[in-house]
Amino acid sequence: MDKELFRKTEGILYGYYRDKNRLDSVRKEINTVSSLINTIERNIRTCNVSIDPYQGGTGEGERVQTSSSNSSYVEKAIIKAIDDMEKEKAQRTKKLYKLQCEERNLIYKIEKVEGNIGMLKDEYKKFLELKYNRLPGEKIGMRDIALELNINKNKAYDLREELIKNIAEYRWY
Repeated sequence: MDKELFRKTEGILYGYYRDKNRLDSVRKEINTVSSLINTIERNIRTCNVSIDPYQGGTGEGERVQTSSSNSSYVEKAIIKAIDDMEKEKAQRTKKLYKLQCEERNLIYKIEKVEGNIGMLKDEYKKFLELKYNRLPGEKIGMRDIALELNINKNKAYDLREELIKNIAEYRWY
């Protein structure tokens, strides 16, 4: 097997596990944003705002304040608070749509490789998980993988070579 194809196939595997982990975090974020949008909607519907009624005036005397719009400070403050919540809801909804789009793209990318990995034996899946499902900068040696799978180091290298070859052949057909 040529080195370039081997390197590309390993890159695909690293990307697959990275995308799988990202998909989990995107789904959690979607749930959080959806929950926030529902809370904001509920607050808008029930007019659940907190306004300090004494912010509009300076004293408690008998001053009469006239308004050209015939609305009080409290009414204006409530309207402004609801407008702010509606803007926040619009921003959160836009973010939710972006996250849902990212989720669909990740699912598409993952499914391309998942069909191939799904046909492997459990031992091979475990090997791929140990070798390629790593955080950036986190490395695990073949010796550690061999110990985990209870095989010798040379067998681990042979297994990696065989798996990469099989995945590369399936990938291009």
